[in-house]
Amino acid sequence: MPQLLPRSGLLTTLLASLLCTTTAFAEVQAQDGYVRAVPPGHSISAAYLTLRNNSTSAVQLDSARTDSAGTTELHQSRQQDGVMRMRAAQQVEIPAGAEYRLQPGGDHLMLIDLKQPLNAGDEVRLQLNFSDGQQLQLTLPVRSPMDAMDEATARENPHSPSHSHGTNATQQHSH
Repeated sequence: MPQLLPRSGLLTTLLASLLCTTTAFAEVQAQDGYVRAVPPGHSISAAYLTLRNNSTSAVQLDSARTDSAGTTELHQSRQQDGVMRMRAAQQVEIPAGAEYRLQPGGDHLMLIDLKQPLNAGDEVRLQLNFSDGQQLQLTLPVRSPMDAMDEATARENPHSPSHSHGTNATQQHSH
């Protein structure tokens, strides 16, 4: 005979299932991610990717971290008095159903105090933390700036011979 849960245990199990189901639909997904390779002796790099908020509610990207750098900061680039200025941001909001692009010349993740050189072909593990409790675990390829520009050009012109589909980034979600 199957063992029955006490009434309070059943209620807790049902509520936990409902919460997991609800947050499963509120996921942010990452695509086209990579980290910029840097020459020997440089201790700063940047990560770029596109985040897609598939939920019906806005979510904030609160923080990021990687074991490859001492500090990971979200930086926003804005035009001010005719000069492009970069500043650290505490968080950014990704509206419901919208994309947020972290890209060269725009907003990006700064990897500061690199613990080892980042060469094209390496991989960097990155964790993104969101206001709804979601954590996104990514493994991003390291690319030379020229390779990244070639891929961006291919995405803009899908009929070019060097067109590639997506990125080698892998992602895992946790709540």
